[in-house]
Amino acid sequence: MNHDLGELHRLLDDIRQRPGFEEFLSAPSESGIKNTAIPGAIIVINTSEFRRDAIIVESDQIRSIPLPQLTILDIRSNTQQGHISSPKILEWLWHTIAEPVLGALGINEVSPEERLPRIWWIPTGVLSIYPLHAAGRHYKGSRDTMIDRAMSSYSSSVRAIIRTRSRAGLKPFPLGNERAVLTSMERTPGYNALPSAGREISQLRPICESKGFEVVEPKGIKEDIVSQFPECKVFHFAGHGATNLRDPSQSSLLLQDEPLTVSTLLETNIQQYSPFLAYLSACGTGQIAREKFLDESIHLISAFQLAGFRHVIGTLWEVGDDISVHMARITYEAIQRGDSADESRTDSDSWS
Repeated sequence: MNHDLGELHRLLDDIRQRPGFEEFLSAPSESGIKNTAIPGAIIVINTSEFRRDAIIVESDQIRSIPLPQLTILDIRSNTQQGHISSPKILEWLWHTIAEPVLGALGINEVSPEERLPRIWWIPTGVLSIYPLHAAGRHYKGSRDTMIDRAMSSYSSSVRAIIRTRSRAGLKPFPLGNERAVLTSMERTPGYNALPSAGREISQLRPICESKGFEVVEPKGIKEDIVSQFPECKVFHFAGHGATNLRDPSQSSLLLQDEPLTVSTLLETNIQQYSPFLAYLSACGTGQIAREKFLDESIHLISAFQLAGFRHVIGTLWEVGDDISVHMARITYEAIQRGDSADESRTDSDSWS
């Protein structure tokens, strides 16, 4: 037994010598976790048959608050009914989760002149499919909404946030001949055509060039795209995504020859290159379709983050073709106007 334990420690030491694996299987310290919350609070929503809580990580403390109005019965009922972005569901999310969390953080109404505070959500279980960032009472004149109170982002775990922050370096890009890899799939066999996908890339090309990027537009061939990852700082995909119901690790971006799957991404260790942004303009890139996998956060967004991209933008459900073009344009225009650093305090914060 001691021999096996010693061999395990030697193996871990060897793994931790490799680039990108320095903290492999290491538990983060309390101070390290709190330091991660300096840019904004991290909220873990924990649900079980026994109780429901929000674990709040701030720069000076870690605490838990109960969510008594959030019940397993309501969660299951609302999930089975679907329509998780309906006004009724958004108001339910406000009363049961968002409002209590904001109250605990002391975040009240924010004036239009104020910079919105940041919140990183880590929902667990079935709640991972819900739009917590849009929770609220969306009536005329109402400011009881998450969108009016805070700027939300998501992560699969606290460890994933720590890993991303450790790679950030807070440096704007590009620093040299760095690449923006832009790929569109207007036609995918077996799927509806996306005539706006090419237009989306055409609108983004000059914006990326204005930031000093070398723009590369590989055709939809898996190997051609994956081979660009080590040298790219921005990866943008406009096309179809597919969720695999039986095996979420096979959920993928659909290409001409073969899919770019979650499992392929997790095998692609590009953390040492620290690419800045993966923008997945495809339907359901953050979707996990089977309840048994909901706690595992196995989807394309988390896969790109774990592979090494510091920031990932994706979708929770199906998105219209024209809306995708519009959102991509305003996102990159915000990057164009501001400093493209991880913690920019300019307009680039508006799309994070």
